[in-house]
Amino acid sequence: MIDIVSSYQEQGDLYALSIDDIRVDLKYLDNFIQDYSSYSRLNGIDYKEEFETYISNNKNGDLSKANFGLFLNRTIGKIGDRHDSVRTIMYELVTTIIAES
Repeated sequence: MIDIVSSYQEQGDLYALSIDDIRVDLKYLDNFIQDYSSYSRLNGIDYKEEFETYISNNKNGDLSKANFGLFLNRTIGKIGDRHDSVRTIMYELVTTIIAES
């Protein structure tokens, strides 16, 4: 996994997302979670706080798509949704991010 991330990072801007792109994606995911994930708060995870922390920690530059994809994967994993719908939308977001590279 580390080799994959480092190879993306070596590609430079080709695999970068702006913080505005990330905000749009996180807003989309937030809306999806609210609409389709009744279990999103079951584990006591405040995913919105996770989103804001990620944005705050990375607001000074573009981020690699791989970095953002890993963040999404970890965050969705923490939510631990019992339905596959949230994992499906996360997979679609990450797949789209990588496909647009």
